[in-house]
Amino acid sequence: MTRPEWSLTFHMNKMKWYIIFFCLADISALAQTESLTEVNKTLEAVHAVDQNARSSLRSCEARFGVSATECKPLVMKMDSLDSINQEVVFQLLEKGWPNAGQISEKANDAIFLVVQHSSLEKQIKYSAVLKEAFVLGKVSPSKYAMFQDRLNVRQGKLQTYGSQTGADQYGNVFFYPIHNITRVDSARREVGLSSIDAYKLNFPGGNVYLDTARHVSNANIILIVHVGNGKQQALKGIKLFVQNEVIGETDDKGFMYVLIPRENYQDLSLKFVANDQKQIRYALKGDRDFFDIYLMFNTL
Repeated sequence: MTRPEWSLTFHMNKMKWYIIFFCLADISALAQTESLTEVNKTLEAVHAVDQNARSSLRSCEARFGVSATECKPLVMKMDSLDSINQEVVFQLLEKGWPNAGQISEKANDAIFLVVQHSSLEKQIKYSAVLKEAFVLGKVSPSKYAMFQDRLNVRQGKLQTYGSQTGADQYGNVFFYPIHNITRVDSARREVGLSSIDAYKLNFPGGNVYLDTARHVSNANIILIVHVGNGKQQALKGIKLFVQNEVIGETDDKGFMYVLIPRENYQDLSLKFVANDQKQIRYALKGDRDFFDIYLMFNTL
């Protein structure tokens, strides 16, 4: 077992004890110094588990590439650890976010990280709690901006601050659509985030796709398309037809980013056609600003 894997396993076993503590303790007794000390220790452990898991994954992706097969065991381990962290933190949030000064900065950050890394269902459930924590100064403007972006992106809505990126198994790394690209740096600066160009440097080679040439507006729907085959290979030259007109084509990494008119988009039938004329049809469903579409041509 490698050192990172040992570390994660150790923390995972440790967290099982902390869950027992939270199940048995009366969390409403947070005002008691002894309880606060235990809560602080627990949340700092949650913080360590969350960040160690992601540090191990980033190291793996730096070596093998984003979404690499070699890193999948670490993704599964991270998801398992996240679920344990959530059991701890969500029980705490049912009683409310601890007041500033009651817990350490790292413990406070742990609460945010667990919500930020949870499912959409849980993020929606605790969004009001997080907003209140932001208003009361328990969550920084930059962290709340990232939460807002993630909540919007996961519901197919445009982000404001450009904090959310995606990656596929073909090596494409991209920004999810941004509401107003012309003032994104200004918006980021207002909440204490670095510029988009500086943020890009966090990724290998700073190579993150960002469409700045076309203006995203309420009149358009964005399609982010990823196409491959059964061998997990990206497919180039897959054409996208809308009403018998070609409006886009995948590049050599199976990637396509196109805009279509929002008006009546739910009535449109998308048709993806390969060079051998094999086809895949796709229906757009739901009230969204963008669609992240993954397709596979099994016979190519």
